[in-house]
Amino acid sequence: MLDINKTNDEQLESPARRALFRRFAPEQPPVVPGSQYPRPPWAVENALFLALCTQCDACISQCPMRVLGKSDEKEEILHGRPILDLAYGSCDFCGKCVDACPTGALDKDRGKKRQAIPLLTGSCQAELGMNCHLCAEACSEQAIEFNASKKPVIDLERCTGCGECTMDCYSRVLIMSKY
Repeated sequence: MLDINKTNDEQLESPARRALFRRFAPEQPPVVPGSQYPRPPWAVENALFLALCTQCDACISQCPMRVLGKSDEKEEILHGRPILDLAYGSCDFCGKCVDACPTGALDKDRGKKRQAIPLLTGSCQAELGMNCHLCAEACSEQAIEFNASKKPVIDLERCTGCGECTMDCYSRVLIMSKY
């Protein structure tokens, strides 16, 4: 029985009243989670990619370099989506993934070719005084030069994000990261 003299929060709460006031509140845009992994080359922007990609795996099966895989992220909308994994290979940007995509989630006109960039995570062999320029020699775009302190400097204007430099890095301090 409701005690009129007693006022507590439970007696005053009304789901219908809250629903009425929610109608007048400004609508919040939906939050689209971003992946921690780079997308395949020529992926469209994230929200559109998630809307278009049906997880058919056509892009993954057509990749001759075998650098496309499935995301292992916990969020349901991200789990199983195609990602670019340059840990054990490099991308030659052949475009077969784009040609295989039936939905337009990968598009050479609307998407970004470069999805990853190389990052230096420690001191490389050259910085330690050894004669090593393997990453620069592997870069077909000549995007890696060494400064006066023998540290590799990456020109992001030239870099395509193929991952070839990381494959040739002897000390494994050059890694590919999401762009």
